[in-house]
Amino acid sequence: MRILIIVFIILVSCFCGCSNIKYNAQNIDEFDTIETEDNYESEYSEKLPIYADKIEDGIYNVNVESSSSMFRIVDAKLNVQNNNMYAVITLSGKGYAYLFMGKGEQALKASENDYINYVENDEGMYTYTVPVEALNVDIDCAAWSIKKEKWYDRVIVFKPDLYKTLSDGEYSIDVSLTGGSGKAKILSPTCIVVKNNNVTAEIKFESPYYDYIIFEDKKYKSISNNGFSVFEIPFGNIYNDINITANTTAMSKPYNIDYVLSFDLNSVKAME
Repeated sequence: MRILIIVFIILVSCFCGCSNIKYNAQNIDEFDTIETEDNYESEYSEKLPIYADKIEDGIYNVNVESSSSMFRIVDAKLNVQNNNMYAVITLSGKGYAYLFMGKGEQALKASENDYINYVENDEGMYTYTVPVEALNVDIDCAAWSIKKEKWYDRVIVFKPDLYKTLSDGEYSIDVSLTGGSGKAKILSPTCIVVKNNNVTAEIKFESPYYDYIIFEDKKYKSISNNGFSVFEIPFGNIYNDINITANTTAMSKPYNIDYVLSFDLNSVKAME
């Protein structure tokens, strides 16, 4: 009986000691490894990706959306160099030892050399340097919890605020118009102007009979009657489709018609 008790104590001691083992690919069965975010729905799945070759080299402050409130990114510096991008992200807490760009099940099979370790900044917060394939796309990012000793699947999106990713200047961009009867047309590409953290776009209808447009509850009068109706619209973010209402005088009486403007950010080019 005494021998059985001793054996039992040894087995319990060995089992408890496993909870202190540093994770590696050899002991993946020791932990409950993956928690998914099944209820997360990204608004970016239908948006166009923006790659590094469409952004001027430099370092930019960017916003990052996360699929989980437990993985909150409070600061992100995007570095664009030679058609490549990476970001230094700062998390709100200190709960994750390292990250892996992919899903948790992939991290289990990967080498520890593929893990991204945290670095404390001057304020003592945890930062991680992560590769960025593109802006405006869902990126899988697994995080290893120090407390729970398991992987958590996250999805992050680097949001492309245009005035933050382009220096001051004039650029051409492809734009399309949908809505109404389908007969209305606008000129494409058109011009956007970036200046002092603001973006202004020129919308040029191929008709002189548009008097004004309404965008975000503000009315903008046409600035030209020379064969075209031309409008200048100020806004900050054009990675979403833009809803406008245009007033046409081409009929027996004025009518307001709803349209949608779609900008192709992959087409942005600096104007000479």
